[in-house]
Amino acid sequence: MRIISKYILKEFFKTFFLTLASFITLYLVVDFFEKIQSFISNQASLGLTALFFVSKIPVIMYHMVPMAVLLSTLITLIILSRNREIVAMKASGISLFSICSPILLVSLLISLLLLILNESIIPYSIKKSEYIENVLINKEEPVGLFKENQIWYKSPGAIYNIRLFDPKKNILKGITINYFDKNFYLTRRIDGKEARWKPGQGWIFYEVIFRSRQKDGSFKLESFPEKSIPLPESPRDFKKVERKPEEMTFTELKDYIRQIKSEGYDATRYLVDLHFKTSFPFISFIMAILGAPFALKAEKGGGVTLGVGISIIIGFSYYLIYAFNQSLGHAEILPPIVSAWLTNALFGTIGILLFLGTPR
Repeated sequence: MRIISKYILKEFFKTFFLTLASFITLYLVVDFFEKIQSFISNQASLGLTALFFVSKIPVIMYHMVPMAVLLSTLITLIILSRNREIVAMKASGISLFSICSPILLVSLLISLLLLILNESIIPYSIKKSEYIENVLINKEEPVGLFKENQIWYKSPGAIYNIRLFDPKKNILKGITINYFDKNFYLTRRIDGKEARWKPGQGWIFYEVIFRSRQKDGSFKLESFPEKSIPLPESPRDFKKVERKPEEMTFTELKDYIRQIKSEGYDATRYLVDLHFKTSFPFISFIMAILGAPFALKAEKGGGVTLGVGISIIIGFSYYLIYAFNQSLGHAEILPPIVSAWLTNALFGTIGILLFLGTPR
């Protein structure tokens, strides 16, 4: 059985690496043509352009691996079926589970590897590629940073401190704005519990307190339940500074959630993303479970074309439902852990039932 397992894995890995390389190349080509005009207009050097695309490869690979596993599982088993090798194995007393177990085990190991990569290389790769594109190529001056789980933003004559930014609702929470004169003396300070962006109106602050320095050095205090405050920044400016969940490791995101919850802010969106960090890598394992029974039912014919067709249907359905459940989690319709793992549980169950229904 060890010889057969090695043979099956050899065929699997040949298809897997070829498929993965093809997916990465296709993605890079599309991305290249989308960004090349911008890079040329900013006179980006060839080396800097190459560095940008190289820095994106780990992230592309991370997202393409599940489809590569699915396609490799299907093509490997379909070819074995078409060549009657699976029939010969079954005639020798080898069960279907034993035939598929090497691929399933390797797919599980790939999922665990993706989990490790998501805790190490992936966040760094995302930050690196964005820094190269925004700062080194597009020449955008870094005006803010994410430090101590807060957003610090430098505006002309002012420095903002923001506890939490919700990019989906365009809400700033726990915002403090310090205004300085040319000698860097504090002249005015604005503290708001919340600021909401309203198209056509700008930023509307709630439970806001104004502190203005008077000529004698004292501060005049004013408070308003609601007030429109003109700021030169739009939500788009703060989105450049906000540290996205995919840029954080599991531990960093977990600590961030703990802090914003302790300060009384709603952390549901980040909690959903935290669970998705652990569920996404296991898509590879679920894809193998799904692909095996489809391939085993194709003993009378089929080939690469059939494998690609089935992969497209399964992959599109999977990612569509996966994204839909994530939206339900962000909207607080589903609990975070349910929204993250529901798709894996659903398709995993379908794969197991199909496998059990495959003729022995």
